[in-house]
Amino acid sequence: MDIIRIVSIGVIGTFIALSIKNYSKEFSILVAMITGILIVFQILEILTESIVFIESVYERTGLDFLYMRIVMKVIAVAYISEFAIQICKDAEFGSIASKIELGGKLIILSLSIPIIKAILDTVTSLLA
Repeated sequence: MDIIRIVSIGVIGTFIALSIKNYSKEFSILVAMITGILIVFQILEILTESIVFIESVYERTGLDFLYMRIVMKVIAVAYISEFAIQICKDAEFGSIASKIELGGKLIILSLSIPIIKAILDTVTSLLA
């Protein structure tokens, strides 16, 4: 099962990082970052399968995949931002984490503009 692999990587990485933290905090942070990256690669493998399935469903129904693609990009930006934010917080760089968070939110806002426009167009056409 995938979750066992992900949890195993996380627990082993945590134990290694904790055991070397007293000797070298920088190396401990590096181990934590590598552990996180390994977990993300495991998740990407699973996510890719899900995206292919969703695309095939949209192709069979004939619906426009544009809005779903935007939603998936927004989710990706949120997860990537959160991952980077947690790394910065673990390294005790909260100010950088705050800037990444702001950047992620602004990117999500810009990605959402086509959906907001479509909603406003629909509401406007209903009211007219």
